[in-house]
Amino acid sequence: MILHWSFFKTGLVLAGTFILLFPGARAQVDCSAQRVPKKEDLFQATVPSALDPTFRFNFDSGNKATIEIREGTHKAGLSQVDGCGEPEPVTKIYGYAAEGENATWPGKTFEVTKTVPHQVTWVNKIAPGPYILTGANNSVGDFSNYSVVDESLHWAYSLGGNSKCSGSCDCSNPTFETCGVPIVTHLHGGQTDFKNDGNPEFFFGSQVIKKLPLIRGPEYNTNIYRYANNLDATSIWYHDHSLGITRLNVYAGLAGFYFVRDTHDTGKEGTGLAGEPVNLPAGEYEVALAIQDRFFKNNGEFLYPAFPGDPGYADFITCRGVNLNPDQTPPFTVADEKQCANVPGCNDFPESLTCGPTALTEFFGDHMVVNGKIWPKMEVYGRHYRLRLLNGCDSRFLAVQFCIADPSAADLNVCDSSDRISFNVIGGDQGLASEATQVETLLMETGSRYDIILNFEMYAGGRIIMMNIGGDVPFGGVLPGEPNPNFEFTNRIMAFDVGDVQGDNFNLTALDKELGVIEAARTPLGDPDYIRKVALFEGTDEFGRLQPLLGTVMPASTWQGRIINWPNEQVYRDANLIGPMQGTMTWHEPITENPQLNSVEVWEIWNFSPDAHPIHLHLVKFEVLGRQNITYVSNADDENHMIRDTEEPEGDGVYLVPQNTIQHNGAVGKGFKVVLPADEDYGEETNVGVEYVENHFKDIVTALPDQITLIKMEFTKFGRYVWHCHILSHEDHEMMRVMFVGGNPSGTNGRNLRGNAENEGEA
Repeated sequence: MILHWSFFKTGLVLAGTFILLFPGARAQVDCSAQRVPKKEDLFQATVPSALDPTFRFNFDSGNKATIEIREGTHKAGLSQVDGCGEPEPVTKIYGYAAEGENATWPGKTFEVTKTVPHQVTWVNKIAPGPYILTGANNSVGDFSNYSVVDESLHWAYSLGGNSKCSGSCDCSNPTFETCGVPIVTHLHGGQTDFKNDGNPEFFFGSQVIKKLPLIRGPEYNTNIYRYANNLDATSIWYHDHSLGITRLNVYAGLAGFYFVRDTHDTGKEGTGLAGEPVNLPAGEYEVALAIQDRFFKNNGEFLYPAFPGDPGYADFITCRGVNLNPDQTPPFTVADEKQCANVPGCNDFPESLTCGPTALTEFFGDHMVVNGKIWPKMEVYGRHYRLRLLNGCDSRFLAVQFCIADPSAADLNVCDSSDRISFNVIGGDQGLASEATQVETLLMETGSRYDIILNFEMYAGGRIIMMNIGGDVPFGGVLPGEPNPNFEFTNRIMAFDVGDVQGDNFNLTALDKELGVIEAARTPLGDPDYIRKVALFEGTDEFGRLQPLLGTVMPASTWQGRIINWPNEQVYRDANLIGPMQGTMTWHEPITENPQLNSVEVWEIWNFSPDAHPIHLHLVKFEVLGRQNITYVSNADDENHMIRDTEEPEGDGVYLVPQNTIQHNGAVGKGFKVVLPADEDYGEETNVGVEYVENHFKDIVTALPDQITLIKMEFTKFGRYVWHCHILSHEDHEMMRVMFVGGNPSGTNGRNLRGNAENEGEA
């Protein structure tokens, strides 16, 4: 995906100097316009740790808790803009809260012990009414009274009669006003029974009016979730996962930490099982930080791009010639020449386009946020700290560095090698690593967690700034990433102000010995029972919008070897999708990933798209085995890997051929199918940089473009799960597929909303 950034400059200038470019417009700042960050925003707000004892959800004596999802307000550390809102503007959020408490962003932290079961009843207390995220007043029009929800997507309320409704909610026409906001909470990395996993089709609506949710998704079973917590000590997280609006519900605030402790990692300083005093930093010296990015309006509300004039709209919609449904609400028609005037290759586009709201392919905000505060600061002592980091961004890969700065510095743009501080990565997604890894840069894919030790002792009286060199565009594997020249401050995340030296007894040598003991005690995964070739593509939907997709490299089959065919339906026959399924696939189509219960599989993830994708599998933890470059046929086009119409393939590599895709509504989009060489020579092994730390079990992996990423895992529970790209904007636009473990994927709790058993290769 090639992105251009001139429209960001246009959007920001128009928000700040509306009268200069549009004579007759109001001179004053519009409170519902996009907020422009400034240097004075940096390192003002103090951020608490998400592990602060006062920021925890508590369980009763039976290890049960009731957590409500409700609307609330939050102060993100924004400064007032020309009289808009309060002196510190308030942001409306959706958040998690215990009964009788206020909703927070992020949600409060859970802390549990390994193998001790806990139960959470998730209650949707968002009252029926308009969705909380609305458009902005920008250079094109005033969209501040319009929801940003794109109802053209395959989303919760597009499923109609497949859901179950009661009260005021009509399943033939569910709305926010009659059914409330659909939610379902996924414990990411929790290795949970499928009925409690928080899969997208298990969503449910408001429970304000009555205990029974007004709407229940096709797979809804209960809102009482039981977590066995049978995993090694680690930091996982919980977030909303409702079908087609995950990106929006998480953006509105629905995410938080969940920590598991065990005998190796108790959360207290002390002696490890190896018999030496490891003394991992604990208590106030163990800090949990959720990193996100956002846009805001001048009045403090969230701004989520969905309309013309919004950041990203011109690049993904106007300049691609996308023509949205002319009957879509709101019925604005917009001349968009001014949005494309300075963008190369965007001279041939329709004179007018329908507005939206529309999903955009990626999201990159211009405010960096940590634990709900913009560019915060934290006071620390001169000693070792344990930082538990979460990349909670929608699309932004983080490449984290820590840099020495002047105590009052807010304008550090570049972190020279002489100013960078090395630190130790001791674990990640699914627990402690096999050994500590010292780095100066750490790559964090979206949704991932990393566990690091940073020593502030030498910097007493100084300031350390957490930087990000990942850039402001889709990550392609190259660091530093490409910055957006109009995002002035997104390469800075937060500051640590270092106080007096305070001695501690952390012992890295003892920790490495302890990690070796833990690693030796782990039961290694056996030889794979099955090797599965899955693929990542970049297609387009029926409107011409970019649509990242999942699929298969080979013709799909069950683990017993039975071929899985495309559904025997007219829409598939008309699209020439006949016989074995292969290539790009959308969410609703027959299940092609059906591992055997208790089997070990190696997945080869072939990435044919131009961007890296963070691939997440529910249920499992996995080992990253390595990567290979894909060898393309020598006469393939470098950009799309297809053969020119006038040529025959040379036969010395892989190439793609075009293939239709069937959308959830029966419309036809564009995708691809893979053609492999006869000699099965797909490419040579390749290595990644030291900034990729993968010597621990993971649940998300960076699949780099034009590479095959190999992972290995065991499927230990039966049922309906999903696998997807964890760029939230991608998973909401079909880059997600059902994965059914064991049994019959077409039977109870494994059905699809399109297709039939005969054509799904039923076992």
